[in-house]
Amino acid sequence: MDKKPFAPPMPHVTPPSDETIKKLKETTKRDQRLFLKSDYYRNRVQPTLKRRKEHKRKLRWQWWWRKGIQIVNLILALIAAVTGILGLLR
Repeated sequence: MDKKPFAPPMPHVTPPSDETIKKLKETTKRDQRLFLKSDYYRNRVQPTLKRRKEHKRKLRWQWWWRKGIQIVNLILALIAAVTGILGLLR
């Protein structure tokens, strides 16, 4: 029996304020480049992005082993059935 793993409830996230949205719209390309070079980005953002990337890769791998192999098995069974039917017709 396939049990779903326990997932804690998602925390309540408030939408950004109008002031925050205004600041984001006013950032220039230079500001964005400086942020990408900052210590905060290197120490906080990059590890988070790396973890997300690894998590996506893990989910894809799990999907392949759960669903992908069944799909390949089905295709091979269909090929075998078609060749068997064609063999009977001759």
